[in-house]
Amino acid sequence: MQLNEEERFIYKVKQLDELIERFNGSDKTLIYEYLNENPEIPLDRTYLIKTIFDSSNPKWEISEIKDFINQVSSKTNPIYLDFNDDLWFAEAKCTIIYNGKKENITLILKVEKQANNGSKWVLASAKGPSLSNINYGNTTTFNPDIVNKVSISPISHATDFMTLYDVFRDKKNLTSYISSNSKSSSLLLFIQEVLNGNITFKQVNSITYHFLQIDGWGFTVQKFHRPTKNSGWLVNSLTRMDTTAKQLYLASVLNIHR
Repeated sequence: MQLNEEERFIYKVKQLDELIERFNGSDKTLIYEYLNENPEIPLDRTYLIKTIFDSSNPKWEISEIKDFINQVSSKTNPIYLDFNDDLWFAEAKCTIIYNGKKENITLILKVEKQANNGSKWVLASAKGPSLSNINYGNTTTFNPDIVNKVSISPISHATDFMTLYDVFRDKKNLTSYISSNSKSSSLLLFIQEVLNGNITFKQVNSITYHFLQIDGWGFTVQKFHRPTKNSGWLVNSLTRMDTTAKQLYLASVLNIHR
């Protein structure tokens, strides 16, 4: 059966912000406005949340998804995602040139609140095979310049962090893009090598978002390019997590055990 192009466009989760809006049951999303005109579809928050799951994943535990949706969409104690919450991260798989050779590296970014009640994306950690060969004893401790007003825009995720290309060429202000409470020594090594001219940033290849905001759960989101209604930014993993598991997960994502 030939796909209805309009319907496919409506269902596609085109931006991460749209995923958050659907999760929160917003009536301002395009899919809500479209489906609200169709009385045959029981449009509620539960339905909207189901549209953000990757339906092609054969490993789903349906009972877990039901438990998760029932918990977050509870009538008495609903749970919502907050863009400014600390417990979510962007994992950017990137290409760099290190000492003349192309290599892959992972950068972790998170949202950080500013003194003016605004927010910005900041670099939280870095992971890559090249970093393990650098002398940790020579690492400089960098303190972000709180006076400097340069920052990674809070809407940079909408363009898949294309601005990182310019960030790593702004060597004068580079340390201002680091999280104020980063504990990742490998990130400082990465920044040090950029400043020394040994690393040139090339591009972001893919992004995975990690959400740990929901008590008892963790889930990841990735982008799926395919000609179906179930496409765009979708939840591709869901894991039960107690407090200890989340702490270990955070340590792993932020690369702070070194």
